[in-house]
Amino acid sequence: NNYQMIVATSNWDLEEERRQIEKMKTQNVDGFIVNPSESFDLLWKTVGNQRPMVVYDPPHISPYQYWVRSNDYESVYDTLEQMAETGYTRFIMVTEEPGRHATIAQRCLAFDHLVKLRHLRSKTIYVQDPADSDRLEFELLQHIRIEERTCFFVTTPELLKAAFLALRRYHELMPDHIGLMGFDSLEWAEMVTPGVTTIVHPAYEAGFHAASL
Repeated sequence: NNYQMIVATSNWDLEEERRQIEKMKTQNVDGFIVNPSESFDLLWKTVGNQRPMVVYDPPHISPYQYWVRSNDYESVYDTLEQMAETGYTRFIMVTEEPGRHATIAQRCLAFDHLVKLRHLRSKTIYVQDPADSDRLEFELLQHIRIEERTCFFVTTPELLKAAFLALRRYHELMPDHIGLMGFDSLEWAEMVTPGVTTIVHPAYEAGFHAASL
């Protein structure tokens, strides 16, 4: 249909979402594809925008007529289960606060269910500032046990890259003693040594389906 695409990011910040929506309204866009924050549905009502919208991975689907959703819970659960079957016995989740976005909450829930059902030793590290590499390195190194195979599960692509760099002194122990898994990041994960386990979203298919709605 010869549409032009305008791309913006809000980092799931409600006020930034408002600013971007208002900015695009002034540009007379024909519609929106949005990866919304927890309260975006309330913002959309107050903005009073009548343009068509498709939401991708919404926290809840009931307020929206058109939506596309990935199954992060199942993909995380299945991948963690495979890691356990390869011999990892301790699982450390590295995440931002799950309340920030429903997608992160799905991933955290899958982790919690898997470790409880399989009676695995586990710990969660909440990262306040992914850019604070020294703090992240300190937190991760507290959980390395040479005698016990440990898998670090990282819930966002940005944190995955930060975690890989934070573990640089221990790369020779990967993957025999230390495992690292997370989301997407193919632009670098396929080229590094040691390897990183990544769950890749079908971004093209999801975007194509969202646009077709």
